[in-house]
Amino acid sequence: MTSCPWGFRYDGFTPRPQSSSRGDRGFSFATLIRGRSSTVYAIALPPQENDTMPNHIFQLDRLLARALKEFVTKIRDDCWQGKERDCVNRFAMGHLVSACSDHHFLKHATQISIEMPVGKPRRVGVKKSLPKDLVIWREPWATCWDEDWKPSMAPLAVIEWKASRGKKGGQKAGHDHAWLRAFARSNSKSVGYSVHVAFPEDGSPCRIAVARYFRTDRDTDWFTA
Repeated sequence: MTSCPWGFRYDGFTPRPQSSSRGDRGFSFATLIRGRSSTVYAIALPPQENDTMPNHIFQLDRLLARALKEFVTKIRDDCWQGKERDCVNRFAMGHLVSACSDHHFLKHATQISIEMPVGKPRRVGVKKSLPKDLVIWREPWATCWDEDWKPSMAPLAVIEWKASRGKKGGQKAGHDHAWLRAFARSNSKSVGYSVHVAFPEDGSPCRIAVARYFRTDRDTDWFTA
């Protein structure tokens, strides 16, 4: 399998079953196939919008997993290193913009925003809006502002990034996790991701770990490589 539907983790690019108390309620699976060691994998039908998982989020999960795999493979091959904003720009410009297509929801580059304001979730912080590292919108040219200039329009996704160099960097990830958890709970048709890219001091290949937030669910190992 080259991609994974909701309910499976991306662990070193290899899908494996993820246990969950949710069962398969609300999910549409076409068939089951038996892989190595008699492991059963579920293959998702083309996603349909429902109260459990909006169609755009199904598509975004697959798109991001593919782009993250390409991102980490390329920076390892290039022996590249960079700080947080370097990583955000390389990922967005090098892997998301090129993924825009009429065949899925991400049709135009203006749906991808760097450091763009997003309205604050309930019970988090004081400022009504804050710029977030990477924001994905449902429609081209979208912003968070409504006709009264209030930041009431929620994006499809917020992706927060941290990059660490040995023991340096990445210390504020706890704030990102709290904000994304509140964002996902406040916006039932949106999703949050927290990306951590670690560049070891010994020069060994970089590592990447992504946590995913949807409604009240938190998957701390949604993608690792």
